Amino acid sequence: MKTISIVIPIMNEASNIKPIYQAIKDELDNNLEYEILFVCDPSTDSSESVIRELAYSDKSVKGIFLADRAGQTESIRAGYECASGDAVISMDADFQDPPELLLDMIKSWRSGSLIVHTKRVDRASDTFAYRTLTKIGYKFLSWLTRGKIQSNVGDFRLIDKTILQLVLKYQDPNPFWRGITSLNGVKSDIISYTRPSRRSGTTKYNLRIGSPSVALRGIVAFSSRPLALIQTIGFFSVFIGIFTLITIILTQVIVPGYSRGIPTIIALLSIFFSIQFASTAIIATYLTVLIEQTRRRPNYIILPEVDN
Repeated sequence: MKTISIVIPIMNEASNIKPIYQAIKDELDNNLEYEILFVCDPSTDSSESVIRELAYSDKSVKGIFLADRAGQTESIRAGYECASGDAVISMDADFQDPPELLLDMIKSWRSGSLIVHTKRVDRASDTFAYRTLTKIGYKFLSWLTRGKIQSNVGDFRLIDKTILQLVLKYQDPNPFWRGITSLNGVKSDIISYTRPSRRSGTTKYNLRIGSPSVALRGIVAFSSRPLALIQTIGFFSVFIGIFTLITIILTQVIVPGYSRGIPTIIALLSIFFSIQFASTAIIATYLTVLIEQTRRRPNYIILPEVDN
């Protein structure tokens, strides 16, 4: 029988650990074999002791305890690397990733999907400001990454073990999993759901603006368009500077008594700033190449034959 690994990053979630564990058991018991991996960032509450208690009483529970604060994305990576299931599901412990979707995700996987994403179609549980900024942010992120990052698709997903091995070849520090797992050549599915409110505890994200650092990481990791924009501005400014200088020189020659003070200063400033922008554009070009070389990503990924 094929097994499922459930990876749950934990930090100060003591009040949610046992409820999410029980909810997963209620969904998966008598359906298939599974393991639950709680990946615990150093916490100030009793999260670690709760996980150890569950692991002691239930052999399907495993605790992975990180020695230093790594963050959610690296906790997910640790869970991915330690998982032994034929498919791995990553989800949060706060019940905003509904356990009720697990069987639907597994059903889609058994039907041939190698990656099953989940999409939040209703975020009524979030504040109006958070929903608005998230909507704008996702649209901007999707444009910058040429559609690679989909709106409202988070880290609640299922990945087949054969694809997981390929995904783990990406050695990005603090990986942006939403982009890494958007593989166009892999058969994928999206399951939509209404996002519920957090069951208990406090969110690690800002309730008003979310996490700008996550969005910026996604832009930096999967888009060079901001650098391309700098390049365009830089080279365009050179033409403006040259055009301004030529215009002022011709005007001084053609128009008798034309002022030579302020126009000359304007011309010199235009040339000076165009040189700065041009230099920035050249730096941006080298930086783009440097980023591509230091990401340590595979140049290509060959999909293995998958037998579901």
